[in-house]
Amino acid sequence: MVTGRAGGTNALHATLMAALVVATAFVAGVVVFDLESAVLPTEPRPEASFTFAHDPSTDTLVVTHYGGDNLDADRVRLVNQGFEPVGNFSSGRTVSAGESATLDGVDADDSVYVLWVTDDDEFLVLASWNADAATASAAGTDAGNGPATTVED
Repeated sequence: MVTGRAGGTNALHATLMAALVVATAFVAGVVVFDLESAVLPTEPRPEASFTFAHDPSTDTLVVTHYGGDNLDADRVRLVNQGFEPVGNFSSGRTVSAGESATLDGVDADDSVYVLWVTDDDEFLVLASWNADAATASAAGTDAGNGPATTVED
């Protein structure tokens, strides 16, 4: 003989399963959107290119904003391979195409990076120079102005 209790148990199981599915969907949504915000940048990467002119007789390097977006000067850093500051664009609040920074004391075996500071205080490498890149540039290849890479602070 079948009692009414079995039907009630099936309804309880169905309700619990529905609640479990809703809770799982909620947790999965929170995790996915939280991970998305951690992976996706909070701002677009500036599109700017730079040229480098090194004079080995005076150990100076001229870094010129060649073209692209105007950049907030407070967010642009010129650093060496140890990520120590080596100079800056001091022409004003904005670094525009055609503006240059002259860096003294740059040996032929040094490396110099143009960094962009993001809203999250991370650094994006916009351009780089080193003796190997300068030699490659003279041979007609890329001078180190490839895609930006992220550097953790």
